[in-house]
Amino acid sequence: MAPPALEAKQTEAYCQRMALPPDRLNRFARHIVLPEVGGAGQAALATAHVVLVGIGGIGSPALQYLAGAGIGSLV
Repeated sequence: MAPPALEAKQTEAYCQRMALPPDRLNRFARHIVLPEVGGAGQAALATAHVVLVGIGGIGSPALQYLAGAGIGSLV
């Protein structure tokens, strides 16, 4: 595993290559720091498309969580 300082620099460089604007980089910094998500995962989320059918008791909170996670397009 890379040292945290090196990993942070690599993540920031990756996000700049993936054209994440600074405001999105700051907003999703907590996601990007997670090893499970990282810069690549957040960039993939930003380009993802999700369709939710039947926004009821379960769909409504799911919609909020997906929007908070930074999904690119919700339909």
